[in-house]
Amino acid sequence: MGQHSPSVHKYQPGDVLLERYQLERQLAVGGMGELWRAVNLALEQPVAVKLLRSAARNPAGAARLLREARVAARLQHRAIIRVFDAGTTATNDPFLVMELLEGEDAGTLLEDGGPLDAVRAVQLMIPVLSGLAVAHAQGVVHRDLKPDNIFLARLSDGTVQPKLIDFGVAHVSTQLAASKLTTAGMLLGTPEYMAPEQIECREDIDARADVWAVGITLYQLVAGAVPFTGETLLQIFDAVMEAHVPFPTRARGLDGGLWSILTDCLRRDRDERFASVEEVERALTAWLAKRGVTEDYARHSLVTAAAVRPSTLVPTLAPPPPRAESEARPAGATLDRAIFSVLEKKPS
Repeated sequence: MGQHSPSVHKYQPGDVLLERYQLERQLAVGGMGELWRAVNLALEQPVAVKLLRSAARNPAGAARLLREARVAARLQHRAIIRVFDAGTTATNDPFLVMELLEGEDAGTLLEDGGPLDAVRAVQLMIPVLSGLAVAHAQGVVHRDLKPDNIFLARLSDGTVQPKLIDFGVAHVSTQLAASKLTTAGMLLGTPEYMAPEQIECREDIDARADVWAVGITLYQLVAGAVPFTGETLLQIFDAVMEAHVPFPTRARGLDGGLWSILTDCLRRDRDERFASVEEVERALTAWLAKRGVTEDYARHSLVTAAAVRPSTLVPTLAPPPPRAESEARPAGATLDRAIFSVLEKKPS
């Protein structure tokens, strides 16, 4: 007799999870899960519920969701989405309960309105950097920073607060890593935003991988596209490892100072990058201050940093010079291993 796949429970408005969270309206649905507007019946508080369907057929996805809940719950910052609870439904589907946000992600903002003026893009990134700094201080590296994972939450006072979301593939350097989701050689993240050391599947990933992703994200916000592309995964990886960073000539307001900061985030040798997101934040805050801008995207006051690396003050409109042959990173065995990791990895 053939084996039957587990049936998929269809959730409906009015369903109650853990006798506490009543589903009201489905906000989004994907191949693996659903996002619902719900209400905490005890507190009469609106919340968002992220449900993973058919976890029995996707144990890795269930582990990732639980990991996301544990990681995000320990991070308290206005630029990081709050996670309130996690559990399992009567049909064994794991879920997590988060703050309900109204708005759109930065990826949708780019799709609908095109690239941002450089000042506005930097203002958007300042809160993100502040949130990342809190995560890094807790030993958490996001590893999948991109516009799609920056939610622009509309607040009741009319301001828009950027918030980091989706810590499902975050690297945790503390005891939370005891139940590791990843193994050596596994590639996690989004290829166009991965730092070279992620592509190399190095085990010692640290906060500088997020610094690289900050550079890619900021570049995309002002240029409307990522700097490294390709039609295949191998072509993308090859571009990340070898190609020059193209200067986006049509970017509005991108001057030599900002270009220098951006390219300092995108040094392939991580020892040559900004050492921390705090350094990037100070450099960008100083860049804004020179233009008389003293507020971030959410209209929070900025304090001009005194410590800015000298390299961020060198005006240059040209991409960095080609690396010497001895500095070039091999694209052979490293990329082959990365490709096989992706092909063998099941969707989560």
